[in-house]
Amino acid sequence: HHSIFSMSPFSNVWLIAATLLVLFLQISMLYNSTLQTIFRTVPITLEQWMIVLLLSSPIFLLEEIRKYLVAMDLIFD
Repeated sequence: HHSIFSMSPFSNVWLIAATLLVLFLQISMLYNSTLQTIFRTVPITLEQWMIVLLLSSPIFLLEEIRKYLVAMDLIFD
């Protein structure tokens, strides 16, 4: 229920480790030729990564706004 902005980004070591592992696996599937064959993936461009970030950012921002509104008692959780 706490905003990510009010917490230390390094306060949850397990979450950081899991996030880095998932990121490593995802990048491996996209850019390692053996894994590309197994999972039938193709590399994506920097422009496509920007689209991914652009489309996923609103989810993060909306959740932070929701947490703020709950903390201000403007909406119920």
